Amino acid sequence: DAGVYTASALTMTIAGTHPLRATVNAQDSAPVEVIVSALNSVDAADSVTLEASREALKVGENTVLKVTVKDRYGNGVTGLSGSDIALSGALEGQNVSGLSWEESSTGVYKAELTMTKAGTHRLKATVNHKESGEVPVTVAQPNVVSVVNSVALAASVSQLVVGETTELTVTLTDAYGNGVTGLSGSDIAISGALAGQEVSGLSWSEGDAGVYTSTALTMTKAGTHQLQATVNTKTSNVVPVIVAQPNVVSVVNRVTLKAEPGALKVDETTVLEVTLTDAYGNGVTGLSGSDIAISGAKPGQDLSGLSWTEGDAGVYTSSRLVMTIAGEHLLMATVNLKNSDKARVNVANLSGKEYVSAITLTTEPADVAIEEGEDVVLSIVATDQYGNRVTGLTNSDIAIASNIAGQTATGLSWTEATGSDIGKYTSSALAMTIKGTHILTATVNGKTAEAKPLVVKRMVVISGVVTDITTDTGIKNASITITEGEATIDSTTSDLKGNFSIRIAEGEYTIKASAAGYLDTDLTTSDLATEARKIAMIPEIFANDIVVIHTTWAPSSDVDVALYDVALEKMAGFKRPYDVEEGKEKYGMSWDRDDKTGSNGGEVTTIRKSSTGSKWKYLVMPYSTGARNHTVTVKPYVIDPVTRRASAKDVSTITLCGALYHYKQVLTITRSGNQISVVKDNAINCEERESWYGGATSRSIGIKK
Repeated sequence: DAGVYTASALTMTIAGTHPLRATVNAQDSAPVEVIVSALNSVDAADSVTLEASREALKVGENTVLKVTVKDRYGNGVTGLSGSDIALSGALEGQNVSGLSWEESSTGVYKAELTMTKAGTHRLKATVNHKESGEVPVTVAQPNVVSVVNSVALAASVSQLVVGETTELTVTLTDAYGNGVTGLSGSDIAISGALAGQEVSGLSWSEGDAGVYTSTALTMTKAGTHQLQATVNTKTSNVVPVIVAQPNVVSVVNRVTLKAEPGALKVDETTVLEVTLTDAYGNGVTGLSGSDIAISGAKPGQDLSGLSWTEGDAGVYTSSRLVMTIAGEHLLMATVNLKNSDKARVNVANLSGKEYVSAITLTTEPADVAIEEGEDVVLSIVATDQYGNRVTGLTNSDIAIASNIAGQTATGLSWTEATGSDIGKYTSSALAMTIKGTHILTATVNGKTAEAKPLVVKRMVVISGVVTDITTDTGIKNASITITEGEATIDSTTSDLKGNFSIRIAEGEYTIKASAAGYLDTDLTTSDLATEARKIAMIPEIFANDIVVIHTTWAPSSDVDVALYDVALEKMAGFKRPYDVEEGKEKYGMSWDRDDKTGSNGGEVTTIRKSSTGSKWKYLVMPYSTGARNHTVTVKPYVIDPVTRRASAKDVSTITLCGALYHYKQVLTITRSGNQISVVKDNAINCEERESWYGGATSRSIGIKK
């Protein structure tokens, strides 16, 4: 129509209400509203943008995602559903599907996303195949123990030998499977180990997020350990760690020993149990009997030949050990140079005569010199087959006998000793009533023993006098000693008159006398009561003599004595001094050396060391009528040229001839070097003298060589 102008088609590209006006000649028309609606089809989507309200947060926290969808003209595309929007770029395990999207304004869609996976998510939104730009959302790793929701445990080595090591690995995740980082060793507890296995105090190092590895754990207890880790009250899986028992002797560190029973009797048995452990207390298995040494038994107890059986790990039991020696045995086991404590095994002695296998018998004193009727005490030790003392014997179990008839040995009572002397029996006093050498025997259970010879002697009292050989007067303070062999039996000292008295058992002894100014004198005799009554001592002036002859007779009698040198055929006459000269030759013979003059009452005759002779005859004869048939006693002494000790020889008792001037040859005296012998010549008959004075040769008086 006129004035009506129609434009070409106007494409509306911007959604919204457009108030259109036409202006002609500066005149505006009334507005005409053109409403352009936003497209609401996913197909209209031409560009997509993505935004996150929080781009840095922690696991479990939320971020709000905003997706803006525009058409090709930049208008927001409305009316889309959640299925039209796809998110990508999240880390594995992070759920981004199924979000609830709400259109907050035209073409703007929002949804809340809970972030469950730690790390940086590079999110993109896709609508109608159009992708948004990448939006990084960083989710921090959880690092507090309280978020631990799952615990996993592993061992680097699960089968090993005592002393070897394994490493434990604990993996900790939260409820979303994220590794929990930043924990300390105190947050991790390990349990399930066998008693004695130390698992506390391990040091832990974190590797990958939430993965913790322990320092090396030395497995010290044999057996199967069911290990578990606990963190934040959450327990892990069970990890069996099998630790093999040690089985070489070199690892034995401790040895224990016990004996059962520990108290028994001789000939009974005990069983030993040895427990062997290593440095960690594990039983050491697989050893042989040769690895175990037992010691500490009392001498005589056999410990060899034991066999050993292994029972529980490291526990070895012996075969039965027969205990044969009584007393306390302090047994000890040694393995790998390690000693056990001592195990006491007390073995009691057998009791009763039936166990007696041997006996010994002793007397106290062992060798006595007593008068008949004095007592001795007997002791018996009874032993079993192993040499142990047997206890519990009664009086009737022990029989005593003597080899000498008439000696009573019955009715004795016996007392058993206690303590360390157990098994020794001591009798009541046994009166030894019969003189002689007794061989006492004891019999128990048919077993017999002899004691050492028991000598029962009579005692005698020696009452004698010590005199000067030249004066016959007593010597005071002389020392008298009785010896037997080298042993001194008794000693005493003479009184003011030379008297002495000693009580001693009868027998053969040597009496030794010594006094100042006298030669020591020995007298060997078995007739102590007679010969010992008078000991004549020789003054030191006789020290240069080798023989002294003391001849005594009745004081009023006139008896002559003479020495005849056989080699020189010379006789000593009635002359002094000690060396008699015949021509210029010295014979070394002297007589009449006592303190009396004349030949009445006795004489002391000597042979000097300087004498050239080697054999002499000693003669006696009656020189007066009153001397005929009288008794003369001749007692010779030999003086040792080296020790100057006088030794009394046998006494000769001579009856003088009945005729005057007839002699008897009493002694033959011989010298060979320093050896002097004196021999009695009692068998020689009386012979008449021809010439006694004047130094005649022996032939003139009938002396025979």
